[in-house]
Amino acid sequence: MKRFAFVHWSKRETPVLNKLKAGPVLTGLAWALGATLVTCALMCAWVVLASGPVYNLSAFITAGSFVGAFAGGVAGGKVSGAHGSLHGLLVGLLYGLLLVALFMAGSAGGLAISAMLARAALLGITGTVGGLFGVNMYERRSGSSKRKISMPRNF
Repeated sequence: MKRFAFVHWSKRETPVLNKLKAGPVLTGLAWALGATLVTCALMCAWVVLASGPVYNLSAFITAGSFVGAFAGGVAGGKVSGAHGSLHGLLVGLLYGLLLVALFMAGSAGGLAISAMLARAALLGITGTVGGLFGVNMYERRSGSSKRKISMPRNF
């Protein structure tokens, strides 16, 4: 836990919102949607290959959305290199709002607005945790690549 950074304080007076980058957020959204599509493809394969008449996949769909938010947060934090929790939060919230919009567009009935916003907030928190992991993966990688090894010459 010695090298695991939760908060990195800057001496500059630049607001945090000015340090946000669109590239890591879009990369995180792409990874989140990709992970969700992989989860959906696995569930589709399970339905096609299994011989059951009825399938209850709601728990797997929920788990797949959380895996997508976490993977998107990790990707956003890793690409950003700094402020991974904030980038992960944005990825998780945007991903959650996208899923809520898709649910509202494809559903005749609906959930309460508070339930849908709570799901989006939980996906935002999951993205934040993923962003923390992603930015710390970046720190470890950059620290190990800066090390220079000198090899003795055998001439």
